[in-house]
Amino acid sequence: MIVHTLRCRNIRNHVFSEVHFGSGVNVISGANGHGKTSLLECISLIALTKSFVPGPDKSWIRAGEDQCDIKALCTSTHGTACEISMHAEKRVKEFALGDEPITPRALLGTVPVVAMSPDMRAITTGGPSERRKMLDIALSQSDSVYLDNLVRYKKALQQRNALLKDADGIGDMAGFDAWTETLCTLGAAVVSKRIQFVSQLRERVKEWYATIAQSNEHVHIVYKCEGLADEDSEGESGNTVSLLESRFRDAFRAIESREMRNGRTLIGPHLDDLHLELHDMPFRDAASQGQHKTMLISLKLAEFSLLRDRCRETPIVLFDDVFSELDAQRAHNVVEVLARDAQVFVTTTDEHVLADIREQGPEYQAYRVEHGTVTQL
Repeated sequence: MIVHTLRCRNIRNHVFSEVHFGSGVNVISGANGHGKTSLLECISLIALTKSFVPGPDKSWIRAGEDQCDIKALCTSTHGTACEISMHAEKRVKEFALGDEPITPRALLGTVPVVAMSPDMRAITTGGPSERRKMLDIALSQSDSVYLDNLVRYKKALQQRNALLKDADGIGDMAGFDAWTETLCTLGAAVVSKRIQFVSQLRERVKEWYATIAQSNEHVHIVYKCEGLADEDSEGESGNTVSLLESRFRDAFRAIESREMRNGRTLIGPHLDDLHLELHDMPFRDAASQGQHKTMLISLKLAEFSLLRDRCRETPIVLFDDVFSELDAQRAHNVVEVLARDAQVFVTTTDEHVLADIREQGPEYQAYRVEHGTVTQL
């Protein structure tokens, strides 16, 4: 997928900007707070229906304004042209594909995107939630059934937790058991898809890590599901969705009294983790700062190649202020790989990044953003 033209109005400090991008590497430079990241957020908003930058939806509407608009003219990998637009007013977002309204759920995956920013370092350094988020975004873009099951699972989880908070007063045990059964069914469907995805992601991460680091360091990723045995989470036992459902039923029966004491659901995919390992040790404890950066980029490049295969569409890559944290060799290796067939957006405050990319030889376009005004260099 390639974004040829992007128009945005009232996005952060952009009153109105229209930018024509190149099909290869696009480097957007400028000082912090002038609107570089906002352009990447616009692409994220029309692709993922939300920004990759943490924060409430209303935070990206320009101060003093009530609404904003984004329009992107794109061409798919197969040569099909499309126009995607978003209109937002306070917390209400409306999307259109061409002239036809489209729901956010239906839009997701039309323009596959892989985003990376310094905020995402928590994927390798922090707790499980960021890693689950990474899996959910990738899977939701490439599998509409997964997205539907995940949304339904979260709603069922809320209902069951509401009953558990008032566990002493649960009078309708049949209703409680029904929500438990729903979690078993939907949880098994979600976990099954995650296991399949991680099994495909695993070898790609190893390959990218070796390519970027130029080393023989042994890295490994393992999916862990709370409530399932390791062999079930790993997917090595040939488990089916029905088998996972049975495993969840047994696990829920075993901890029902503990859940009522705690007032919340204690097992299921909402608590799962993607364990990262370096030489058979937890990555968070064993890795250096440089190794953390390499692992994060390896995960994102593996996500890129897997999404490309699953969506049959080349994802757009958003690198927000990432190269400033990499040494020259790692930055070179990343650009060299991605510039072969993907449209890449790189933001930076360091003008030397332009020179580095110029020396590496890929086709690129350069832009500077000052006070919300974009100039092509």
